[in-house]
Amino acid sequence: MWLRTLQEWQTWAVDVNWARIACDTETNGLDWYTLDIWGASFADGHNSCYVNLLDNPDKDAILEDMWQRLLSTKTLIGHNLAFDLKVLLKVYGEKVNQWIMGIDLVDTYCADYLLDERTKHSLKGPGGCLDRHLGRNAMEFKEADKAGPKSKIFAEYAEADAVNTLDLWNVLRPKLIAEDLGRVFSLECKFIPVLVEMESEGVYCDKEQMVHIGNELNARKYELLGKLDLVFQDELRKADGFLFGVDSSEDIFNSPAKTTRFLNDKLGFRVDNADVETMEACANHDGRLKIVMEYHKVSKLLSTYIDGLDRYIAPDSRVRPSYKTISSGRVSCSAPNLQNQPKETDEVAGIDARSIWKPSPGKKFLRADYSQFQLRIAAHNANDANMLKAFSEGYDVHMLVANKGKNLGIMEADLKETSPKFKEIKKTYEAVRTKFKAANFGLLFERSANNLAKDWKSTKEEAQAVIDSVFAMFPCLKVHKNKWHEFIRNKGYSMTMFGRRRRFHRPVTESDLRAGWVSTIQGSEADIIKIAMRQVWEYLHKNNLSSRLIWQIHDEIIIEGEEEELKAIKSDIEHIMCYAVPLRCPVSVDSNIVSSYSEK
Repeated sequence: MWLRTLQEWQTWAVDVNWARIACDTETNGLDWYTLDIWGASFADGHNSCYVNLLDNPDKDAILEDMWQRLLSTKTLIGHNLAFDLKVLLKVYGEKVNQWIMGIDLVDTYCADYLLDERTKHSLKGPGGCLDRHLGRNAMEFKEADKAGPKSKIFAEYAEADAVNTLDLWNVLRPKLIAEDLGRVFSLECKFIPVLVEMESEGVYCDKEQMVHIGNELNARKYELLGKLDLVFQDELRKADGFLFGVDSSEDIFNSPAKTTRFLNDKLGFRVDNADVETMEACANHDGRLKIVMEYHKVSKLLSTYIDGLDRYIAPDSRVRPSYKTISSGRVSCSAPNLQNQPKETDEVAGIDARSIWKPSPGKKFLRADYSQFQLRIAAHNANDANMLKAFSEGYDVHMLVANKGKNLGIMEADLKETSPKFKEIKKTYEAVRTKFKAANFGLLFERSANNLAKDWKSTKEEAQAVIDSVFAMFPCLKVHKNKWHEFIRNKGYSMTMFGRRRRFHRPVTESDLRAGWVSTIQGSEADIIKIAMRQVWEYLHKNNLSSRLIWQIHDEIIIEGEEEELKAIKSDIEHIMCYAVPLRCPVSVDSNIVSSYSEK
């Protein structure tokens, strides 16, 4: 039914079962800053409608009446519900968060994703949800948009979205139950409001600092190009169709393929590529290549973290990316990818590109980061007594393994992080600890001795000896890994602690076995972090705090707020994160209040 007036809306709405309702919203676009609602569609299984709000004199009255009816909702159903909740948040403000805490959210996009992450999850189109589960075709937005957003055709298109979503849920629900995916589905749907908050709040970008860093890096880039022209002047003067006169030094060293040719044809090396490892090896024989390496570093900082960023900055100086769940269960970020931040080792001449990300003026960041979380989850899953004991008694696991593997002779008591001697020991044996840290995580991610040896610039035999010492100390991990390999071969999928599955095509390959084993750890980690973030989100809103959870980077969450409020809630946030899901060993969270993301 196409509704255009307050009276028509109220007449229709009176007989609707608002306790369990499917909803879909239509807007002028996807950008949060300029978002405006055009209309909304609803379906309860017996009644359905689309109410037009565009250029509607009754818009405010209809929206107010709509809100009063939504207050009686117990279950809200949608497809890609995060977007519709963003629309409601834009229309109704903070009270939406209080409302969400009291209802069940059902997202058919999430349901389809959990049933098979390898398929297409859009509602419509060939291979979409309606096609695969209901055998239906539905009108696409482009077709409806041609008729105009105030047309009957558009209304029919929008109404069908709500009807189809409700029908889809009725088909997907028993499938979720049959595959025992109810727990992880509930987890995903409860996480939706957190995604909505992070996407709608965004992160403040210091534009002046961004321009300053861009200028500094560009100046350094062209300074390095000048040096390259000078130190390689003889090689560059030999015009042979791809160097001087045809390609500039910038063209050459911006291209991995041309850099490789330059290494081989002009400098006499025999290499297959110009990656970091290869460049480091070549630079040991020709010191001029260190300038090329720094040039690559500067160019990467510019292209990855600075160039093009300005197009994402809204008038309020905030960047609002998109988040979604990927096959492992982790949350990925795009447009732009704010989870991809440079490391401290990426700094060039003291320039830290992370310093452009700051709290809004007058506010601070609370950075809360899980410590060695994947290892703790692996210890819990494998029930490895040695690793559980190490974490329970407060040892630094990497130094503990290094001490035994290398016979360092350090008293075990001094390897506890609370020991007064630990900081000095960690500093003294940093190189050894780094190797064993890589071996510990290499054990989780099944990195080969060859692979680790390349990273360490050591022999395969030395790397294998380190790996063997880790397995010897934590024997249950290897047993547990082998059990999962067998499970994946037999079942064709792996699972997290909460039942999230990662599926593989038959026949299962060795690469699939590695990916499946890793996903039991990374996926469990992702599930726990989502549970913790939902609890943090609830804590902030239930206590009517002004601080907001605005950002997630893998094991770390970032809350923005007034400094005094952040100080007051700091220990509570740590407690929530540590105890969101109890493990067999303690969970550790490090948190700090900072003025920029470049600060620890």
